[in-house]
Amino acid sequence: MNRRDFIRLGLALPLAASLPGRSQAAGRQRTLVLVELKGGNDGLNTVVPYMDPDYYRLRPNL
Repeated sequence: MNRRDFIRLGLALPLAASLPGRSQAAGRQRTLVLVELKGGNDGLNTVVPYMDPDYYRLRPNL
């Protein structure tokens, strides 16, 4: 999926959810949405242990 299709889909979903017939049906079922980003992030960049001296020792160029 390219960026243009992703944006188009992202704009269409809230509009479709606001339609009366679809929003009532969606209220009765539970849905899990999982987005997996491979290689885009790691734990040390998500929650930076800025008070840990080992962090700066192991990653001196950050």
